[in-house]
Amino acid sequence: MRFLFWVWDIPRWCRGIHCRGWIGRGTLPPPAPAQELAGDAARGASLYAPCAACHGGRGEGNPALAAPALAQQAPWYNARQLRRFISGVRGAHPDDTSGVSMRLASAELAPADVPHIVAWLAEQGRATPAAP
Repeated sequence: MRFLFWVWDIPRWCRGIHCRGWIGRGTLPPPAPAQELAGDAARGASLYAPCAACHGGRGEGNPALAAPALAQQAPWYNARQLRRFISGVRGAHPDDTSGVSMRLASAELAPADVPHIVAWLAEQGRATPAAP
């Protein structure tokens, strides 16, 4: 129990320079954004068309379907998650009903399609979520 308290207490007690550097340091460098946006946005629009049924025409999401707003996510995040659905890493657990449906919906896509879809979503800007 003390350990849980200690973990939650980190922001209060660790205000020194050496602690800030240690807490904020990740193990991997962030992916290069240009790598994810190297696709053709026009092609991405046609590839995204089936996704609009759940995620909205501009990637604004649909709270009624629990479909997240994709245009608000970072391009590297969208690319990583879409690749995980395509490869079957995400949506494999039977209890993850939304993940299973997303895995099935992305079954028609190839990994080479990901940069195009991500480039199109990045062009949509920060769309506001749809009203419930």
